[in-house]
Amino acid sequence: MSVDPGGLSIQESLYPGVTCFGCGHANPDGFHLRSYRDGERTVAEFPSGPEHDNGFGFLNGGIIATVLDCHTAAVVLWEAAPRGWQPDPGAPSRSSPPASTCASCARRRWPRPCNSSPSR
Repeated sequence: MSVDPGGLSIQESLYPGVTCFGCGHANPDGFHLRSYRDGERTVAEFPSGPEHDNGFGFLNGGIIATVLDCHTAAVVLWEAAPRGWQPDPGAPSRSSPPASTCASCARRRWPRPCNSSPSR
């Protein structure tokens, strides 16, 4: 890895106050996953411990899923930030409740304000 692990990670740079269990550095009990740019790649580091064992000497699958989820989110946010990309209007966030949606709108990947009539 050619990045300086002493530097700030993507998570610490873009969202230092997030309390996500996997990547939130504001969560004292979390994993504190750190993702870094390494040329064209993005790499991550995560200090696993015996408490993350699946009982057979391997990393627990749920831990792996959390690490992949948080690392992937960091890559997307890193790529989105310089492009000015924002979540869709009405997307759930910690500062606003999820938008209400009708059955048709609920199939969308990101909830948006529902402009459908109640009869739909």
